[in-house]
Amino acid sequence: MPGPEITPEEQEACLDAIVEEGGDLIVASGSLTPNMPDDFYARLADRVDDFGGKLIVDTSGPALAAVANKHVFLVKPNLRELELLTGEQFTSEARLKETAQDYIRNGLAEVLIISMGAGGAALVTADDFIEMRPPVVPIKSKVGAGDSMVGGITLALAQGRDLRDAMRYGIAAGSAAVMTPGTQLCQPEDVAFIYPLVTIV
Repeated sequence: MPGPEITPEEQEACLDAIVEEGGDLIVASGSLTPNMPDDFYARLADRVDDFGGKLIVDTSGPALAAVANKHVFLVKPNLRELELLTGEQFTSEARLKETAQDYIRNGLAEVLIISMGAGGAALVTADDFIEMRPPVVPIKSKVGAGDSMVGGITLALAQGRDLRDAMRYGIAAGSAAVMTPGTQLCQPEDVAFIYPLVTIV
C-alpha cells in the first residue's frame, strides 16, 4: 500500500519530533509515501547527526541513493539494492567485498549489513567482511523478514552487543519471521532457538 499523503508541514513536524525525542539509535525503514521527497531520510540523517545519534537505514531506490550522500551509521541493503546503488554486478564475493568496503571508505556509512535471503548476510566495515548463514527453517511467509532483521540488529545494539553479535541476532530474527504465517511477527522462542545455529561462513 502506498500510504497516506504527508504534507510538507507534517514532514517537518515528524523530523522535529525525532530531534526532540532524541535517542542513541534511530531507524529509517521502508518506502516513503508517494508525495514525500526522495531526500526525506537524507534530511533525517542531518538531524540525527546534529544531536549525536546513530541512524540505521533500510530503504531502497531514490531514497537509498539520497542517503548515500550522507554519512550514516548503518545501511542494510539487499544484494540487488546494493547493485542498483553502486552500478555494479556482484559476480564474486571478492567484488562484493571490494565495492562494499569502497562505499564505507568513501565515508558514506560506517557499517553495511547486506542481506542475502536464505544465504544469510554479510557484515562489512572498513576492516572486516564477515558472512553468516542461518539454518534451514520451514517457510510460511517472507513478509516482514527484512524488518524483523533490522529490528533484531537494533535491539542487540541497544543492549550493547557488538556488530557481529547484532548481525547474528538480526539473522535469527529474520529467519524466525519467515516461520510465521502472513504478517505475524517473529516469536522470541524461535529467535532464541535459531540464534546459536547461525554460523560464520
